[in-house]
Amino acid sequence: MGHEVQKSIPPEAKIQKKPTYGWPYLSALRTWGTLTEVLFDISPNGYPVELAVEHCHNLFRLANQSINIVSGSLHPFFWQDRRILDALRDRIEQGVSVSVLCGPESNDQSFEALQALKPELLRRLPEVPKIHFMVVDNRHVRFELAHPPVAERRNAFTKRNIPEEAAQWKKRFQELLRPTAISSVNQT
Repeated sequence: MGHEVQKSIPPEAKIQKKPTYGWPYLSALRTWGTLTEVLFDISPNGYPVELAVEHCHNLFRLANQSINIVSGSLHPFFWQDRRILDALRDRIEQGVSVSVLCGPESNDQSFEALQALKPELLRRLPEVPKIHFMVVDNRHVRFELAHPPVAERRNAFTKRNIPEEAAQWKKRFQELLRPTAISSVNQT
């Protein structure tokens, strides 16, 4: 049917440390074909927002039709970053449909900042989604592996030009819109 989600990059993948960016909490960036894995740490003293913002901003720029986002808590270090908000505003102004789903106790200021952009859809789900991801134009995907709500380490992957796999992620997004389906979707 579709491709299985690749959950790890082979050991022979290129590993690139990023000391030049000055992100003290970035562990590594590894690439393998169209897949990019970003390993980073979260710290109360410094969130590696630059890397996440860079990856998402690049994905948003690819959007011509749609951006579908599933987030857990709308972490303010990311979702209130002016660059993220400006990138989403730009896409909305260009006619791109932007939809965001998040957990029930998402950050109120982040929710309001997104609401001000007037996305096509912004909804708090009855449960926190266990997997956080973005689907852009049904071709590109960024996703985090499952992690606790306040994780010290997160693994995020970006895959481009994978329409078959992106269709599976888009289906997950659509399933989250059905209130009775959230528990079954979260179990996968």
